[in-house]
Amino acid sequence: MVAVLGIAPDLFITDQGYEPSDKKYKSIRTAAESSTPWIPATNESPATTLEVKLPSSPPDHACAFLLSIGVRFGVPDGEAVRQTRHAGCARILSVIGNNQ
Repeated sequence: MVAVLGIAPDLFITDQGYEPSDKKYKSIRTAAESSTPWIPATNESPATTLEVKLPSSPPDHACAFLLSIGVRFGVPDGEAVRQTRHAGCARILSVIGNNQ
């Protein structure tokens, strides 16, 4: 399981095309993730809590926060698990405007 929290800046039309309200959006990290360890499908997965925290605040209120959760699939590869490409699923759970 993986949870992702991201910032989606509002875009405004300019002479250069669509741009965010503040140029700092281009230089800050706009997403963070947290995941569980790999859990074999043959076992029940225990209850867990995922905490996701953005490394910095957005430069202004012209944005929204998106929270999504997904399931990754993988194949045992020795002592590790190799993620299977193009497999899994995810869903956006919430979109909250930053209008405070």
